[in-house]
Amino acid sequence: MKTLLLWAACCLCLWRTATAQASWQWAKAAPNFTVNDAVTDAAGEALVTGSFSVPVSFSSPYFTGTLTPVGLSDIILVRYDANGNVKWARQVGGSGATAEGISLALDGAGNGYLAGSYADAALTVNTGGVPVAYVGGSLGTGRTCVLKFAAATGTVSWGRGAGGGTTNSRSCTPAGVAVTSAGTCFLTGTYGSYAQFGSLSIGTTLKQAAFVAAYSGSGSVLWAQSTQPTGGAFYQTQSRGGGVATDASGNCYVTGSYAYSGLQLGTLQLGAANASLSFVARLNPTTGAAVWLRGTTANNTTDVASGHSVAVVGNSCYVTGGFSGTIAFGGTYTLLAPTARGYVASYTAASGSTSWVRPLLDALGTVRVAASGTSVVAAGAIAASGTLGAQSKLWFYEPSGVSQGSLGVVSGSPEASSKISGLGYAGSVLHVGGPINGFCIFGGNTVSAPPTGPAGYFVARLNTAAARGAAASPAAMATIYPNPATDALRILLPGTAHSAALYNQQGHLVRQLKVSQAAAILVQGLRPGRYWLRWQGADGAGSQQLLVQP
Repeated sequence: MKTLLLWAACCLCLWRTATAQASWQWAKAAPNFTVNDAVTDAAGEALVTGSFSVPVSFSSPYFTGTLTPVGLSDIILVRYDANGNVKWARQVGGSGATAEGISLALDGAGNGYLAGSYADAALTVNTGGVPVAYVGGSLGTGRTCVLKFAAATGTVSWGRGAGGGTTNSRSCTPAGVAVTSAGTCFLTGTYGSYAQFGSLSIGTTLKQAAFVAAYSGSGSVLWAQSTQPTGGAFYQTQSRGGGVATDASGNCYVTGSYAYSGLQLGTLQLGAANASLSFVARLNPTTGAAVWLRGTTANNTTDVASGHSVAVVGNSCYVTGGFSGTIAFGGTYTLLAPTARGYVASYTAASGSTSWVRPLLDALGTVRVAASGTSVVAAGAIAASGTLGAQSKLWFYEPSGVSQGSLGVVSGSPEASSKISGLGYAGSVLHVGGPINGFCIFGGNTVSAPPTGPAGYFVARLNTAAARGAAASPAAMATIYPNPATDALRILLPGTAHSAALYNQQGHLVRQLKVSQAAAILVQGLRPGRYWLRWQGADGAGSQQLLVQP
């Protein structure tokens, strides 16, 4: 057995490069709307989805206007060009409805698919001319919707609702959507008791169960599958859908978690679990039948593993999630951690055998995954440290599991925090989005939001092309002396810098600097406090912190 101890993980992962294979290109605040997911298209542009409950105004070279919610909250869909300009923004909602966009996918033929949640009322605005009906149930109000839209314009061609159907139906909520190049759409999430998908229905004796459903390009339900327990008590047994993906041949892959029971998917089963564990499965795209089903195992009832996200490239199926305790993956690799951590695992897509597993030492909460032929990217947040809040981070791996480094967001103030909830990857371009508080630094870009209270949200773009395939060199640093300073300080910028500025901890511009590489820049008259020096050069952006004392 190969056991990966967290304190030795960096040795086993075989670090090949000194820094991450990506650099921040731009970062933008999302004005008054949430960002739950992001995708990148073949042109390197981004689409993001989330929700909004107050008017949202946009002003860009392409699109100027205001979206006003028609319900308690509406789904929002926004497209950005490669430079971060909003090309258009669309909404989906209904009077009295609470709606939210959860997940996005593109089919490569100009169509996008959106999985969302809604409650209490039908969706009537931008639903393709036919409302997405709301079917009630006394034990839960959440429902799932799937929408097909034109990726170039955001116009919805059809929408379908799922969930409900009986008076004892519990909530039915989505977790992910994926689409094949032929336009077959796969949807996963979690439901309770009973759920209706078009003319098909599924039911479970679990308190909660994972579902997987398939839709044709015209919106017809092709099949719907549910996980089932193989024992255990109703009040304990449950399973949840975490993420869904497809490969170049159109096969369906799903990951999630299950607890305190065995798990059955179609004719395949996992043994009884005395803990909360993760699973990953491959399904036949035509029938929904499980082709293979793999699960983690644990030593103790307090051990935990979950599957959050899945991506498939070639014959590799990549899964990310969280774990604590002692968790075995396929009986070959075992991870150990006393507290919650993240992981990324690779399975053979054809058979489900475990290829490699890597712990994400400092990961906290939900971890997303995306992949190309040259890189596997895990994204989430690292835990708060000292006076600094949790911050976004991306981990990069070769398809073989060799680490390519990591890249994170920098806290510009003690209360700053961020988290990646959406991740899109195409070619060499990554787009990410998620919640943010305080003043955060994305390379040479900054985004700020109120330090406390409800989070703001961000959208950011990265590029992986420049560093791919070669060891990275440390970024050039500025020389700041003295640091800490009192009444004056001098700054010597890297030789390629062409612009520079000082910002306070709230992200406000304090001083635009006159750049000189030949001599140090004298800075006087700063009030006591912490500041960030940011510069832009031919080899990228940089930032350093400085302190002015009374």
